[in-house]
Amino acid sequence: MARNTKAPEYQDAHWNPPRYEEIESQRPAQVSAPNPDTAATGLSKFDTIFIIDDSTSMAGNRWRELEKAISAIAPLCTEGDEDGIEIYFLNHKKVYGNVKDTKEVKRIFSEVYPYGWTPVGEKLRNILEPYLARVQNMQRYRQSHWQTTEIPASVNVKPLNIIVITDGEFSDGHVAHSTIFQTASALDKCDPPARSDQLGIQFFQIGNDRGAKEFLQNLDNNLGKMCGRENVRDIVDTVVWKKKRLAFWRSKEQRTLNSEWLLKVVLGGVNKMYDEKEEKWYHLFGFGRSSVV
Repeated sequence: MARNTKAPEYQDAHWNPPRYEEIESQRPAQVSAPNPDTAATGLSKFDTIFIIDDSTSMAGNRWRELEKAISAIAPLCTEGDEDGIEIYFLNHKKVYGNVKDTKEVKRIFSEVYPYGWTPVGEKLRNILEPYLARVQNMQRYRQSHWQTTEIPASVNVKPLNIIVITDGEFSDGHVAHSTIFQTASALDKCDPPARSDQLGIQFFQIGNDRGAKEFLQNLDNNLGKMCGRENVRDIVDTVVWKKKRLAFWRSKEQRTLNSEWLLKVVLGGVNKMYDEKEEKWYHLFGFGRSSVV
């Protein structure tokens, strides 16, 4: 992860539930929304990576909408993480590190143009393999130094929050599926097992591609069942954002609501408290796990 630099860093990209239902939005006054300040404080415990779909189908209005979404999400992450966020693209080779504000996000998007396929699995594998190796090394240290609770900074690995934003079905879905399953299984097999929130992957789907929706729902709800192992840890969460929901950006009150549900996107993969404790609130707005935003 990038550390304490003022400008975004560039790295080689290869370094190393409830059923889906669309509920029309209503705003009942008696229901409390998640607290943005509390959530931002919690984010300091995680490193955050965005993987952005820059395939051909994202060109045009969808690309501009995505820039707006990332611009809104980034400050929520960086309020609690002095390291900023990292942004990967599926086809563009640069990795942008230590991104902290809207201005940087806009500059990055001005350098990237949608083209190519949707190799989400390959990008996840390039990120998760070295990360998993570091986690396994940390857990071996814990096992061999069981008498102490202190872990050296050189060994300690912060939990990782990966947010994948895409609009369509993956061109390498089998790679994505096997990578996620193998990573979840390996975290369980560590001795001792890695903490439950060590890794979270949040898929944020823009649009209504049915094939993509069904694939992401299966990753979220049936990962273990699809692989013949019911008890694999849950590291995946999904949210669908339909274009007609962009009306939420129009008024000040609606922008506040928008920042509230963006907490779901940022925290959904790693903090199951927001999946469970806030379930009632999110369903009243048509959000929640595997839901439409």
